[in-house]
Amino acid sequence: MAELRPRLSVEELPDAWPPSPGEESPDQESSSPIGWSFIKSCMSKPKSIWSFFLDMLGLALFVLDIVLDFKTLVTFGVNREYGHLAVLLVLLVGSAVLTHTFSWLWYKDDEFSMMTNLERILYPNLGFLHIFHLGIYIRHAAVAAASMENVRFQSEELTKIIKYRKHDQRILGIFEAYSESAPQVVLMLSIALSDDGWTPTVLTGPDPPQGFGP
Repeated sequence: MAELRPRLSVEELPDAWPPSPGEESPDQESSSPIGWSFIKSCMSKPKSIWSFFLDMLGLALFVLDIVLDFKTLVTFGVNREYGHLAVLLVLLVGSAVLTHTFSWLWYKDDEFSMMTNLERILYPNLGFLHIFHLGIYIRHAAVAAASMENVRFQSEELTKIIKYRKHDQRILGIFEAYSESAPQVVLMLSIALSDDGWTPTVLTGPDPPQGFGP
């Protein structure tokens, strides 16, 4: 599985990277206000703005997926459908354990070289965040924060870092799709077919016409 991930050498990046939020870009005028310089960066680099928008949209959809899963669990509990509730819980917990295990192993494979400001801040608690299944959220938030920084600094090194982290997210998304999303779709379809009375017909076939039976 390690062959699926490109290795980004830490030596390729400057020691002081990523820049702190208070640092200025090298091509920025020192007398230019931060707000005006940020606006000029946005106007001059529409590609970075588009990338930042997509990253924020991905983060919002990721949070929406969590909210919908929680709503489904509550609905099963209120309707006393404990069998469906148990199956969905197994799918959610199993997928979370799988994705967070790989996420932690990949951090370890990178020798815990925190490449974004958010990851550097949360580094002392990174293990606990993965234990409590919050590591994937940190990855999404780190990419969104790095994209926001890149809108202002316009750095090739930061662009490389964002692509590196997005590659990890895509592979983790594939794991989640096969371990949670696909089985969850099958579960919801089976519930819908069962409620409409289609499941017995599909399994046993239609009733024979009148007068032709034994």
